[in-house]
Amino acid sequence: MKTLNPKPLHRRGALIMAALSTVVALALNGCKSNPTGVDNDDKNNGNDDTPRTAVPAELVGAWHHGSVSSINFYNPTTGSWANGYGEGLFYKFNSDGTFEYGWQVYANSYGCSSRALVYKKGTVTVDPATSTIQVYVTMARVHGEDSCAPSSNCDRPVPLINETLIWEFGKDEYGNTVLWLRFPDTGFSDFYRQ
Repeated sequence: MKTLNPKPLHRRGALIMAALSTVVALALNGCKSNPTGVDNDDKNNGNDDTPRTAVPAELVGAWHHGSVSSINFYNPTTGSWANGYGEGLFYKFNSDGTFEYGWQVYANSYGCSSRALVYKKGTVTVDPATSTIQVYVTMARVHGEDSCAPSSNCDRPVPLINETLIWEFGKDEYGNTVLWLRFPDTGFSDFYRQ
């Protein structure tokens, strides 16, 4: 396990902000209609013939940033979403080269509550020599709710966008193991084992 010196912890790292801007765009534009060419309706269960490699044991498991849990986040069989509060995201890497991703934000203001969620799954290839994870998305959905504007609620597929992540392990100022993840053009964000 490669380790870094403790990095200053920021509740919203650069990777989180990049994910946030993507999700906000999906939530604001995504509920209006199903974009042309989007047809990823959960039938493949994230197991298409996309590339995959074994995931090193140190990366296997659920890693979260913020207050979101990977447990019962989204059920592809029933189409049901968790009833969580807060915000955050998680990556769950499985030893067989599959992954899950979830992101949620919740807001409550003037008696109205709203939340946006994104769920993705697919496969990954991991290159320990370069500390890169190539994420191949085979299913992705967005879910939006607004208690004061229910006509804007949505639950639908979104375009499949593959990503590259760079990882490093380190310790925070309390000695806890941190998985630092970033996109090639952002800074690191802290993730803790769930």
